Amino acid sequence: MGTISSYNQVLIANMAILSFKLRHNDFIKELSEIILKYQDDYFVYTKFSLVYKDLFRIILERDHLGIRHKELYNEMQKNIRDLKRKYGSEFLEFQELVRDNDIGYNNIVRLILGESANDLCNDKM
Repeated sequence: MGTISSYNQVLIANMAILSFKLRHNDFIKELSEIILKYQDDYFVYTKFSLVYKDLFRIILERDHLGIRHKELYNEMQKNIRDLKRKYGSEFLEFQELVRDNDIGYNNIVRLILGESANDLCNDKM
């Protein structure tokens, strides 16, 4: 994420996520539970996690090369498969939201978990 356009990108992504949360509260609640399930200490301290990169590759159905923790990855796949099965159209809409707001998976996670766009941008500067 570049520093010049990042603030506008983050604001746009934040508005999209807030709108999505209002329309699909149950989906976001379950997605947040999955996100928190895989939160690691590294994310807590640095606001970055390779685990979330893996999780969002599963969500976006992107190829994943070099799986670090096969058991964890398989568990995440099952959780996301269950979420997709339960919330088909909401899941597809969320995939589009993530694709349309290219601010990084970890930043998407931070916004979903309730950090403000200003806090996120202040950490980047």
